[in-house]
Amino acid sequence: MLVLLALSTGIFADQFGLAFGSVRVMVRHKGPPQPFTFHIRTKESKAAQWEYIDKQRLSYFPRTLMTSPHGRQYRVRIPSGLKNYAQLCSRLGPPKDAYSSSFRVLVSVESCANLPSRNQD
Repeated sequence: MLVLLALSTGIFADQFGLAFGSVRVMVRHKGPPQPFTFHIRTKESKAAQWEYIDKQRLSYFPRTLMTSPHGRQYRVRIPSGLKNYAQLCSRLGPPKDAYSSSFRVLVSVESCANLPSRNQD
């Protein structure tokens, strides 16, 4: 049986990072280190549906995305052209060995945090 614990994303908007269009992100996951992905989603109004930005437009450092129970910090560059509401999400998929088990429940966990508004500059 596959059980995934919650993945959490924290956004830290320091003034230096916002000036260059990036944010610091803390990613935590209780459990062994696993690869994950970043996604940005945006929408015009609260009632609108989320639109996911092509992840090829994202750049982040360090380049290797691995979870940590104590948390790892990353710097993510915010792409231009976002709408009024935007969130940075981290997504953790099922471990690779889950595909080989006889009992399969494949779950991905997504954790999102609001991006700061560029109007706060």
